[in-house]
Amino acid sequence: MRSVGRNHVHSTRLELAALVADAEQERSLEHEAELLVLVAVLGDDTAGVELDDTERDSLPLHHAAENPIPDLLRRHGADLVERAQGPRSYTRMVSSDEYALDTSVVRGFVSSVRAAITAASSPEEACEAIRPSFAELLADPNWLPPRYQESAPESGMGGGIGQWLLFRSGDGSLSLFSLVVPPDAQTPVHDHLAWGLVGLYRGKQDEEIYAEPNGRLELVERRALVPGDFYALLPPRDDIHRVRTTSPETSVSIHLLTNDTGCVWRHAYDPESGERRPFRSGYVNVACKED
Repeated sequence: MRSVGRNHVHSTRLELAALVADAEQERSLEHEAELLVLVAVLGDDTAGVELDDTERDSLPLHHAAENPIPDLLRRHGADLVERAQGPRSYTRMVSSDEYALDTSVVRGFVSSVRAAITAASSPEEACEAIRPSFAELLADPNWLPPRYQESAPESGMGGGIGQWLLFRSGDGSLSLFSLVVPPDAQTPVHDHLAWGLVGLYRGKQDEEIYAEPNGRLELVERRALVPGDFYALLPPRDDIHRVRTTSPETSVSIHLLTNDTGCVWRHAYDPESGERRPFRSGYVNVACKED
């Protein structure tokens, strides 16, 4: 979360103008969340904020031609102040989104995903709506830098498997990451505790899918995956699996899931006994908050 203390009112006024314009244009929950904090800091004066020429010139070009404090704030400023209940209490509740890979491709994809989730009436419907843009992401050979396709000897998954965060929402309700599995390595049998889409970007994999009928772990399906293949996770269906790289080259899969997957506590399973244990995979490039 960017600093919004009263000693930063000049920059806060600029942020407010830009965020309100974005909120009006995109109806973004992210913008609304930050807007609430900014409104709380500036207080009741927000409805009358006017920018001087220097402040107006500092706005991005797509805002400069617009009224920097549009009708959205004038209509809802008082309500936003009331909802914020002061900057300190709301700042503790709101965290900003994190783009570990901050590119137009990732931002555009995340924006389309959020729109699909908002419009959908169920996880199944959301997954169907996201499929075309997810397929485009898997087919684009240029958007994922080599860094996010590297193995990680000290990873939480073991076997040199690297889990690289690309994006996660501030409220922990959405994450996008790459999972890098070296040749002949395999993940533990694990669950995700979230719905979403998983697809293969590079290399080849075998996937084993498990279920727990009557509380006992059973292997129910095996399938081979090649680049461009992807599938939906819709717990409790197909949520427990293990993947193994079968190609001479490292495999890279892309995961879009509705939690902060690397940092939530999940489960790993013993495939023989079915015993499960707490499991947190972590990310190679960002830390998880300590519990």
